[in-house]
Amino acid sequence: MNIFIQCILIIGSLISIIFVVLCIRWGRGRFRIDDTVSWILMAFSLLVISLFPNIVISLAYFLGFESPINFVFLFIIFLLLQKVFCLSLQISQLEYKVSTLVQKIAIEEHERKTQEVE
Repeated sequence: MNIFIQCILIIGSLISIIFVVLCIRWGRGRFRIDDTVSWILMAFSLLVISLFPNIVISLAYFLGFESPINFVFLFIIFLLLQKVFCLSLQISQLEYKVSTLVQKIAIEEHERKTQEVE
């Protein structure tokens, strides 16, 4: 692996780890634990890939990639797609909960208005 790319990966992973830790410390409950754990795991996996490029080279050769950096990019894209899928699942669940709450509130308001009229 090119030393320049290796340095960029190390710096990027360290910056992302520091950023997530600072957001956890100063966010005070804004982030869910599973979200922070997934971002920290992604950053640590990027750090491991950048510190031990022989693992990447061996896996890239074993899987038939032309270049190890292609494997690194595919690995990062896979992790990000997995995160996007999890987030879209959470959004769908929250939308369902919001629509259920809106329906319950509408029913309660309708019942309250009908009781006031009687």
